[in-house]
Amino acid sequence: MRVRARVAFTAPDDRARELLSRYGLRSKAKDSSVVYIFVDDENYEPFVNELEQQEYHPVVFKEPVFTKKEMESAEFFEVSLVAQWGYPQPEDDFGYEKISFDQSTACPLCGQGATQIKPYFISGYPKFGRSDITALFWTYDLLIDRRLKDLIEGAKLTGVEFWPLFVYSDKGQGKPVEGAYELYITHELPPAAPSTEFPIVNRLPRGMKPCRCGRLGRNLPLQFHYERRDLDGAMDFNKTHEWLGGALGTTRVEIVSREVYELFTQNKIRGVKFSAVAIED
Repeated sequence: MRVRARVAFTAPDDRARELLSRYGLRSKAKDSSVVYIFVDDENYEPFVNELEQQEYHPVVFKEPVFTKKEMESAEFFEVSLVAQWGYPQPEDDFGYEKISFDQSTACPLCGQGATQIKPYFISGYPKFGRSDITALFWTYDLLIDRRLKDLIEGAKLTGVEFWPLFVYSDKGQGKPVEGAYELYITHELPPAAPSTEFPIVNRLPRGMKPCRCGRLGRNLPLQFHYERRDLDGAMDFNKTHEWLGGALGTTRVEIVSREVYELFTQNKIRGVKFSAVAIED
């Protein structure tokens, strides 16, 4: 695995091009002040340091990049989605939490970790756009259509249920959403291996600080690590033990088996990205 950084900074276009040229870099974006560079490149640190010294306020986003061999040999994968759509209903005052969640499992200090116990109400049929799978804003739970549901059922994959979705109505029970479902994952993995590096988010909304429960204030790692013995009971679909995301919308991340990866790739399921999980013997 290599780590690629997306570096965005606030410099005039001509000055940005001059800086990039000095370090042998070229922007692939329309805006010259956005560039991709691997962090093990000898120019990475000098380039970012100069941006900081010149007060061009660089914002760095890092992502893992895996070789074909690494992906072919991986046994488990982290899932991330390209698209998000809609909000659980009712939105006002986060009313959906009272309808669909058991708040007794949430941390009394930061409020993170409530367990979903009832299906979601949403505003209508999900707009998947160019994707075959999407996620709700705020909760990041997965929504799929009938085709993907049939594929998963046909492959007899484990650790998942298909929960109905309902159109929200303030007059009571809403109508079922035909042909769309929540991909509800039933299995939780043990904690990740200690070698997994979870970035700490120090700047939280509303002046909050990372919570001692560990659910608020940790962000996603570049790669999940698991000890092999902790994956002995893993299913095809799993949720992480950790709640991550850094801000007020933390969630447990989806970890899936090679069977899921192959099913999705062979059927060209759009809108999902896979990252290899490292297994330590």
